Amino acid sequence: MPTKTRTRQLQAWRASKTAVWGTQFAALSACLPRVVVLQNFESDELRLKQPLYVNLETDEDGTVVMSSMDLNVFGYADTEYGAKRDFVRSITDLYYNLKDEKKNLHKSALPLWSFMQEMLEEK
Repeated sequence: MPTKTRTRQLQAWRASKTAVWGTQFAALSACLPRVVVLQNFESDELRLKQPLYVNLETDEDGTVVMSSMDLNVFGYADTEYGAKRDFVRSITDLYYNLKDEKKNLHKSALPLWSFMQEMLEEK
């Protein structure tokens, strides 16, 4: 059975390790993107048919970046709202560019166009 001194030492050691790991975890999680589900697209031209999962992160300089690995699109600004607006503009531009060129699309772009048609509809 540990002595009172040994018990206090173990408690102090655990507390110090918890503090160190907590600080390291907080620093690591601040660097990782948050996954956000977009339900509302806030666009005058396009509407989401289904939720879109996007990454939201803040760069070292405070710039907020919203991105989609599925669409290979991103938007950025000083705020989350601004990043979302820029992101929606980028997707809208891509959608209409692909739509205008759909007869001339390279076969590597066809899955992206198909995915966009599944996710988005014109208002």
